[in-house]
Amino acid sequence: MISHRLARVVFETEDAELFAVKRPGAWPSYQDYDVEIKTGLSNLPEWELEVVSRNSNKRTEPLHEASTRSHTQERSSSDIFKTILLVVIVGSLAWFYKAIQPPPTGTVGSTGGASVTSSRIKLRDRRHLAYKEFGFPRDEAKFKIIYIHGFDSCMLDSPFPQFLSQALVEELRIYTVSFDRPGYGESDPDPNRSPRSIALDIEELADGLGLGPNFYVVGLSMGGEITWTCLMKSFQGSKHTRLFGRCNSYSSVR
Repeated sequence: MISHRLARVVFETEDAELFAVKRPGAWPSYQDYDVEIKTGLSNLPEWELEVVSRNSNKRTEPLHEASTRSHTQERSSSDIFKTILLVVIVGSLAWFYKAIQPPPTGTVGSTGGASVTSSRIKLRDRRHLAYKEFGFPRDEAKFKIIYIHGFDSCMLDSPFPQFLSQALVEELRIYTVSFDRPGYGESDPDPNRSPRSIALDIEELADGLGLGPNFYVVGLSMGGEITWTCLMKSFQGSKHTRLFGRCNSYSSVR
């Protein structure tokens, strides 16, 4: 009571003799606390003792319980509000931290695959096709060539960077692009892969790079089958007009 700095304290009891610590024979154990009780009461600015009946105390119990419930509910509402506020703040900080982070490095295929280091385009079915460019800038090139690798190779095995000199590339303005076929290198796999589906991938690659209506397609080894499929597709109104490459068995790609 002293620590709460109460200005006036009223003690209610059913028997005033309980506080008669000096009364002989009454509550002898209180005599040991005589000095302590008097000291404590002397520190209160104002206090008094009132004798009340048991019925009066019973009437005050509901008020006390109601007050207790009210304080409990207030504390509960306050705790809920603090919890919600804390969750909102933590969530906002987490979102902000994630927003300022650089985009994660892509991976090949499913989650946990190797990191992607090459340029890729996104295809119609959300797969990605990796590609590598070489030669004259494609916007200014005169000859544009798409290279299709064979069975046991990838886009890095294009022969053009090895056999075309820089002088010839600049003189003829030659641009080449090779790509990893689906499931090879850094291109996503295609469960429904076929020579025709890869031809469609090539068409999307050409459109995505803005190669225009005139370019060449060169296929090596098994890449020749895909070249032949591109040739047959060009007869059906495709933008591909000039196609070159050798193929193993063009009868199997119809």
